[in-house]
Amino acid sequence: MGTREPISKIPADNGNTYTVMISDDGMFSAEYVVPAALSIPLGSSGSAVDVVKDEDGTYLVMIAGEYQTITAETMVTAANGNVYRAILSPEGVPVGVMHVAAMQPVMLGDLGGTITLTQKRTCPGRWAKWPSRTATCTCTRTATCTC
Repeated sequence: MGTREPISKIPADNGNTYTVMISDDGMFSAEYVVPAALSIPLGSSGSAVDVVKDEDGTYLVMIAGEYQTITAETMVTAANGNVYRAILSPEGVPVGVMHVAAMQPVMLGDLGGTITLTQKRTCPGRWAKWPSRTATCTCTRTATCTC
């Protein structure tokens, strides 16, 4: 096809922008212009993920070295080990993240039943790393505790 020279950037009706080019043989073509990535903070973890919009209107996030389409089930892990799930608008646009709490069942003796401890997002990634900290838990009648 030879060399191509950009002529202009043109907005499309769907909101995308395209660069129109002409090749040395006079043929026109258009290429999708990927918008700047959105940086979405992962709660109070200090980490963030970059989200890019694909030409078809979906949003992608880099997970394990590959871009993946963001859905309501997409989860990313912050540097501190906390896991976050995307919050999508009704149109499918990522508008934030929600902490996916680590949960751990705890047996209450032989006959006491089981409660589930839920880790807050400000806690370290694993309870085993709390050598000098005592977890304070608030339990409800549903046997779910938040520490």
